[in-house]
Amino acid sequence: MKKILILVLTLTFFVSNSAYANFSDISKYKEGTFSTFITWLEDQGVVQGYNDGTFKPENKINRAEFLKMLYETIGMEGAETTSPFPDVPSNEWYTKYVKEAYATGVVEGYPDGYFRPENYINFAEASKIVMNGFFDVDSLYDDEYKPCGYDLTAYPSINTAAWYWKYIHVSDELCMLQYDITPKVWEFRGGDPVPYGIDFNPGADITRADMAALLYIAKAVKDNGIKKYNSLSMFPADIN
Repeated sequence: MKKILILVLTLTFFVSNSAYANFSDISKYKEGTFSTFITWLEDQGVVQGYNDGTFKPENKINRAEFLKMLYETIGMEGAETTSPFPDVPSNEWYTKYVKEAYATGVVEGYPDGYFRPENYINFAEASKIVMNGFFDVDSLYDDEYKPCGYDLTAYPSINTAAWYWKYIHVSDELCMLQYDITPKVWEFRGGDPVPYGIDFNPGADITRADMAALLYIAKAVKDNGIKKYNSLSMFPADIN
């Protein structure tokens, strides 16, 4: 009787945990894009889905949630600091991630001294956080911009004198901003006078799918010697 009970419990555990192994709402994405990124992050324990078995890839993500996903991917150094932000309490679930990010120079906060953890994160902010988290951006940046695909300087929405340009410049040179892997930042603009009829909007709020793409690709690039991203030959190493 005990053996039967153990077997039943084991099977129940296996079914309940495997039921969410592949989210029901990511099959629409082609192989090598968001389904690959999201599934890998799930396998590594970085992301979880909702109780209904979905991932909700089109949902937006806030600044605190994004930092948590970053450090679940790259690991924490355990840098000791007090939070400099008056809107980050000492006992919230995200406090340790904000403190780590501030201590290691990944984030600085807004000019008014606040962090605004519950604000949705836009693409420019996410690019800065990812690039600072994974790379020494200053060592990779130079004045000569060599685009991977579309020349981003041709877009009226891009200001090369803005604070975010350095991060987008380097990430694009590493082929991390391809059209089919970061869709929220690319916008169809019909007859508007933008290259290829598609605009690039660094101020767009990113989605959970975009978050998965940014983290997966950055880790793949880092783990493969900081070479240009190639979805067919570059894969991230498992998280220890």
